[in-house]
Parts: sequence; C-alpha cells; structure tokens
Amino acid sequence: MDPSALMIASIWSQWLLPILVFAVGLGLVIFVHELGHFLMAKWMDIKVERFALGFGPKVVGFRKGETEYCLCALPLGGYVKMLGQEDFKPTVETPEPDPRSYEAKSVGARLLVVSAGVVMNIILAAVLVVILCLVGIRFGAPVVGDTVRTLPAHTAKIEWQQAPPSMPKVTYGLKPGDRILEIDGDAVHRFAHIQIKGTFADEGDVMQFLVARQVADRRAVGVAHVGVRKGADGLYKFGIAGPRSRTLAAMSDYQTDTPLQAGDELIAIDGTPIDYGWQIEPAADALPERTPLPSRVPVTVRRGPPGAATEHRVELPVVLRLEDAYVHEGDLRRIQSIVEQRDDEGTVTRLAITHPDDSTRTVRPDEVLLDREVLLSLLGMVPRMVVRGVAADEDAPANKAGLEYGDVIVSYADEANLTFKRFLEINAERRDSATRLVVERDGQRKELEITPVSHGGSVKVGLMQGVEMSRAVVGAVLPDTPAARAGILARDRVVRVSAAPEAPADGNAATAPPGRPGESRDVESWPDLFEALRDFRDRAVTVEMDSGRRIEIDALTEAEFDPDAYAASLPGTGFRRKLMGPEVRKTNPLSAIAWGAGEVRMFALTTYATLYKWLKRDMPSDQFRGIVGIGEVAIQGARESIPHTIYLMALISAVVAVINFLPLPVVDGGLAAFLIVEKIRGKPVPTKIVNIIQMIGLGLIIFVFVALTWQDIARIFRNMW
Repeated sequence: MDPSALMIASIWSQWLLPILVFAVGLGLVIFVHELGHFLMAKWMDIKVERFALGFGPKVVGFRKGETEYCLCALPLGGYVKMLGQEDFKPTVETPEPDPRSYEAKSVGARLLVVSAGVVMNIILAAVLVVILCLVGIRFGAPVVGDTVRTLPAHTAKIEWQQAPPSMPKVTYGLKPGDRILEIDGDAVHRFAHIQIKGTFADEGDVMQFLVARQVADRRAVGVAHVGVRKGADGLYKFGIAGPRSRTLAAMSDYQTDTPLQAGDELIAIDGTPIDYGWQIEPAADALPERTPLPSRVPVTVRRGPPGAATEHRVELPVVLRLEDAYVHEGDLRRIQSIVEQRDDEGTVTRLAITHPDDSTRTVRPDEVLLDREVLLSLLGMVPRMVVRGVAADEDAPANKAGLEYGDVIVSYADEANLTFKRFLEINAERRDSATRLVVERDGQRKELEITPVSHGGSVKVGLMQGVEMSRAVVGAVLPDTPAARAGILARDRVVRVSAAPEAPADGNAATAPPGRPGESRDVESWPDLFEALRDFRDRAVTVEMDSGRRIEIDALTEAEFDPDAYAASLPGTGFRRKLMGPEVRKTNPLSAIAWGAGEVRMFALTTYATLYKWLKRDMPSDQFRGIVGIGEVAIQGARESIPHTIYLMALISAVVAVINFLPLPVVDGGLAAFLIVEKIRGKPVPTKIVNIIQMIGLGLIIFVFVALTWQDIARIFRNMW
C-alpha cells in the first residue's frame, strides 16, 4: 500500500474516527437530556422559545413554529429556553405570568419538566447498555493477573474449603490465575467489580473473597480475607492487577527490537504450553532452576488473521532479575511482603519487610536497594544498564540525544558504577539540564548530551532500561558485599569461575571422598555466571577476569547468595497484552434489559459513592476528569473498541443524570429543590434569594469546569516530552 495511504489510514483510525465517535456520543448525551426537558414542556403546554445545543453565539439554526432550534459556538452542554424561565439569567418577577409560561404551571408540572432531562439520560444509558448486551461486549475477567507485594492481597490468608488432599488447608497470598467468585457475598462477574469494591472501602475494612484456584486437574475453592490499603495515588486498593490474554497488543510508547509482533498469540515457551496470559511470567521465572540455564529460549507464537494463522518459532534472550528480594547491609534478603508506611503528605518514610520465615524488619527506604532499583545483583556485582527501548515520541530526550536500542550505558553525568536507582536519582537532580551520557555501541564509546524532563509525574529521559546479559561485564559493585570485600571492580569482565575441591564431612582432608575435585566453568554471559555460582554456592570459588586477575571468594551463605531470589523475563513479552475476559451477550431481550438495569444502577451508585468518598477526603481530586480528560479516555477506548466507547457514553449519560439531580444551584437538582421548598412554604422562594443562589452556583460550576479542564490539560502536558 502507498505510504501516504497508510499514513491517512493511521490518522483516521487513531485520531479522526475516535474523535468523531466521542463528539457524536457526547452530543447525543446532551441532546437527549435537553430533549427530555423539551418534550415534557410541550406536554405541559409550556411555550419553548429555543432548543439549543451548546452555549454562546448561535452558529447555525432554524425556526419551526414557535421554537428556534440552533447549534451554538461552545459545545459544552445545552439548554431549553422556556417562556418565563431561563437557567442562566436571573429570574424576574411578573405580576401576571402568561398562561403558557413556565412559572404559571403548578409545582408538580414544573418538577416534571425539571426532572425530565435526568430521566432521559437514565433511559439513554439503559438503552445503550441493552443494545451492547444484545450485540455482545467483552470485559476483563475477575481473575488475578498479579498482586502488588506492598498491598494486602499479596499476603492474604486463604482457608481452603474444597481442595485436593495434597494441598495445605491454609495458604497465604492470592496467585495469578485465581478467580474471584464473590466479595462479601456479592457475585463478581468482571474485574472492574473488584476494583470498585476496593476503591469504595474504608480504612480498616477486611472483605471476604470466595476464591477458586486450579490445582493440576482439580479446582480448589477457599475463602480469603483481604484488607485494603491506600496506594500511592491515594485510592484504597486490594493490590490485585487484572489478567491478560496471551495475545500481544501494540506498544506505541516505545520502539523496541523484538522478533515478536503486535497480535502474536503466545502458545509455548521452551516447549511449555501457554494457555493463559498469567502462565507467561511463571514459565519464564522457572528458567533459573534449569540446568544448564539457557541464555536464549525458543518461543512459539501463532501469527496471522483468524482462520489463516500460522505458527512461528522465535528465540528470545533470557534476562535474569532479582524477584521479591532486596540488598541490605551487603546481604541479599528475600521478601514475602512489604508494607509502606507514609507520612501525612504521602511520602514513604519506613518499609516494614516480612521475610519468608515470617520474620519482619523495619527499615528506611534509603537503607535498602529493592529489586526494582537494582534489577540484578550477583554477590554485589551489578550488570551494566542497556537500552531496551526508546520512546516513540520524537520529542523525547532519548530520541533527541540519538540513543538506540542496544546501547550500553557506561556513565551518566560523569558517574560510572550506575544502578537503576542511581540513574533515576541523576534524572531528578539534572532536570532540564543538559547532561553528558556515555554509551557503548558496537564496541565503540560515544558521548551524547541528554536533558531529563518532567513526564508523567516524574523526571525521565524516555528510555526503557534493562541489563546487559550477553557479557558478564561488571557495571557497578554494591558496597559491603562479597564482591566489594573481595576487590572486584566496575568494568571487570568475568570469564571463569573455579570451585575449590569439596571438603570432607569430618573436615579431614585424608578422608576426602573421590570425585568432585576442583571444577571450573567458563563464563560468557550473566546467566553463565549465575549458573556457576548456583552450582558452587557451598564451596569457596575463584573468579577470574579477562585481565588475568584471580579473586578468591569464600563459601557463600544464603544471605549472600540465594538462587531462589532470582527469576527471569523474556524481552518483548512484557508489553501490553490484551485484556482477557468473558463476552457479555444476551439473546433474550428481557435478560438484556435486566442486565442493562443492573449496569445503570451500578453507574449511579458508583457516582454517589465517589462523591461521598471525595467529601470524606478519601478520594483525591486528581482522580476526577473534566471534558478534556473524558475525551482523552474516550479516544483511547475508541482506538481499541467502538463498543467500549459506547459503554463509556452510557456511563457518562448516567453520571450526567446523577450530577444534574444533586441539590446544587443552576443544575436540575437545584431547581427541583426550590420547587420542593415552594411546595412546603405554599409560595415561591423570594426572587432575590433565588437570583443570588443561582449566580453563586453558576460561578461555582464555572470554577469547577475551569479547574478540571486545567487539571486535564496539565496531566496531558506532564505526559508529553
């Protein structure tokens, strides 16, 4: 296909069509709301002077009968102008109102007119979700994809009621693949229900989960008691991440070099079948247990359109990493769970770390290097960092600097011996300042200049960092570790590890058993080094460098080197996998209507709960979205699925109904409140008071609109380079 045609097709699918779908959907929500007021006013024989979509100057319009229909310049809502009543101008008293005016009608009639817009929004939401239910829409399944080890689900106690005989009656921690059947007795049908339950919980709440787990060919069912804890974003969470399918989605944020393609369906890793997305990481994590440990692994994918897909075999490098471990005072310690202790400003001040033996220690964050901060450490030797991906945006600092996939980072801001944590610290220290970055590319060193910038709430340069696996070159040496005490230096390259002869059990060399004399392993890569240290971990070893230096290291303790603290990953399998979930589809219209009614009820209750949590200050203000933020979400959703954008419009319609009927000035709920007071008093609220309250309310609405729009725009700019 012609490149220009491809570009046009991409612009249409990524921008024009999503924006058009959002504009039409939002216009429909507004139109239906105002149509409710219009139709009810006509039914009550109230003269409607204008039916407008938008505010401000008229752009286009026509008159039919006594009503002018028009589109206005600011597409931020709409209004119905009835004789004797205008939402956005002060009400004036008239001694003898026109019989067809709004104010001449009874309180009941006016209340029906005021509430008709809200009713129509509820009807629209219900109609949209019923149509989607009849056609079919897919949601995320209520299955655990992963757990966050700093949050309660990672260590929740599970008492198994139905389980195979070989399975313990009590275990701890939800696992990938666990299906959540119920929460506090309420059936759970999709992953969003789990998130909603957590978000609207209160401090100290512990909920009862009914959990199903597949154990071999048996299904175990148990009860988990899962609490909530505030995450870094200020929301209460269980700490459960959603499941993924085994189909790889496009990764638009970073350019990477991988033989995998968007749409590939992973079906096997090194011969191990992959049936579900949550099996991908465990299959990779098991690689360090292999003997010998492979440096590359065959992966089988199914590629192509449905019905014509073919199998392809590619090889991916094995990337070792620390998993659930940290380095403290030179020792490597495994982690069962971490509880972050925060101050009033949300800053993490202490880490309460529980180990697999249930012992706990509390440390300051600066006293430890967590696995995500050091990526990999063998005896305190840290590999060099390598560029695994560069931000796709041409304005990203990494692109401007000329960084490429595979570049090895030698120094940053004239600092060598870099850990991932130190790299991020330099980013923050050098924000908006040109900084020297030295990389190694194809065996040659290159000096580049890069400027870290604020992006997405932190300071970044637009790199996806990894560790260099192919050569066992030491990038940094952590202080007070076996490597540091033995004198290993950054830039050393390990080429061989030799083990001392095995000592006899009684310590008498004369009775040493035959066999297992001193052994030696050649080392090319970090997996080679890991395998040698794993196999020789109970013996003193000699580490030989390419310079000829030979370094003696005593037999290692478990705290210094624990093979179980290491896992593996496969580059390219970690980018955004498509959500896995069941398709909701009802062929019976009555069943679809019942399902739609339940969805709209959930929309309304969730909206009220959100406002309640915000008033309690349990919901951060930055979680709210204005028109720009809603548009951003809708456009992203339309790129993936038009049905999900329609579902979002149904949600917006229900939210508009809820917000509009709150007893706030200017909106329909405020007008209804005045009418109720009028009915109780037997006479209208004094016009002067109404005018003051309406103007205050209008000012408040304008302020909220501007604040949310500013917050939305600021959020977008924070995510731009």
